[in-house]
Amino acid sequence: MSEPILVFGQGGGNSLYEAGRGFTDDGVAYEFRGRSDRVAPQGIHGECIFPALYLAISHTMAVDLLVVPVVDDVELDPITLSLEAKTARTLERFDVGLSIKIEDGLGVERGRCAPRGCWFQLLVYDDGLAAGDLIFEQTQVEFEAVEVSLTAVGP
Repeated sequence: MSEPILVFGQGGGNSLYEAGRGFTDDGVAYEFRGRSDRVAPQGIHGECIFPALYLAISHTMAVDLLVVPVVDDVELDPITLSLEAKTARTLERFDVGLSIKIEDGLGVERGRCAPRGCWFQLLVYDDGLAAGDLIFEQTQVEFEAVEVSLTAVGP
């Protein structure tokens, strides 16, 4: 019986790559672009305040990750997580406060507040994969209910 082979495709291109065969293409590091599922913690018509994000990442590779929280399809300020190379797989936890700017009519920031909305999603980018592991063990968003979705009423 032969060993299974994992193959992945190039986004926006026509190339296929076999996993486990290196992390560069002719000397250029593969870039990672990830997107979580969209979640609506209080239902599709509910509303929440999202004050914090918690990530648990196991890794051996050195990489700079750019994490972009998205609330109701609006990208918030990106968060940079720098992971250093490790000789053994290491679990690192990140607690990140989420906030959006409150500006006056002249574009001057006057304060910040937690984002509010229905849908939450994460986008993750890197600066080029290196040798080693990168595993998102857990991703959790903290939320406070503002309005709970109404139950659909049948005829």
